[in-house]
Amino acid sequence: MRISDAASSIDYDGVYIHINGSHVDSLRIVHKIKPDGVHERLYALNGVPREVIRDPNKVWCFIPDKSMGVLGVRPGKDSGFPGFMVSKIEQLEDNYDLSVGSQDRIADRNTTQIRIIPRDDMRYGYDLWADNETGLLLKSQLIDHAGYAVEQYLFALLNISKSIPDASLDPMTPKSELVWHSDKKPPRITAVKESDWEISSLPAGYKIIKMVRRWMPMEENAVEHIVLSDGLGAVSIFIEASDDGTMPVSLNSMGAVSAYSTSRDGWQITIIGEVPPDTVKKIGDSLVYRTRP
Repeated sequence: MRISDAASSIDYDGVYIHINGSHVDSLRIVHKIKPDGVHERLYALNGVPREVIRDPNKVWCFIPDKSMGVLGVRPGKDSGFPGFMVSKIEQLEDNYDLSVGSQDRIADRNTTQIRIIPRDDMRYGYDLWADNETGLLLKSQLIDHAGYAVEQYLFALLNISKSIPDASLDPMTPKSELVWHSDKKPPRITAVKESDWEISSLPAGYKIIKMVRRWMPMEENAVEHIVLSDGLGAVSIFIEASDDGTMPVSLNSMGAVSAYSTSRDGWQITIIGEVPPDTVKKIGDSLVYRTRP
């Protein structure tokens, strides 16, 4: 709970390393809490210059080498990096073993390791290192069933302070120098009480937590979006009518994210989540169109 609270209550300026498969990025992050919520600025320190500015309502992505920017909507006012959200701790014990690990020093700060080990191969595990003083998450590793880190990040430099100036949140490239792209209208979303689809064989521990239909701007057909979770890992199912006939079955993974795509009787189905590939495939193969009288 301290880890979860720290991301929405602490001001800091730091540099962290993100490792996803063989890809390594270093980024600077400025994170400041204002009366209206969390404000953040992220700047890539290696590779092509990229920058992201987030306030409680909007996300600006700066792509200066292409003279363009992308403006989007931020769904959560209180969410921030580095977050680790768990709805109910007690729900995890059926599917994970939780324990306190060793002490370590990260970014010149003392930390405590928290281990979250899955009981089966249908989910990833986590090794977390939290700052002893503030609870801020300073290192995170996503662990597969063989014990290897699929994805990880850790802070290399960190300044926790209440005196971060507002100017630190300003982008290096002025917004006026870029051509901005954004949806003219947000997608229309309606809640679904009962789906036309059911999952005949859910992996143990996973439950449906949300069902909605989305109509994207300029699109006539709705996309049904079903979200599953075991209290920690999350999987999204997207189902939409397809006029292109059948699409090839594909199963892919990039770092922590696995995706499975298939088609069935004129429907295109995509399952994606930070779970092992076998999990998204099992869910996709278990989807059944519900026959109604």
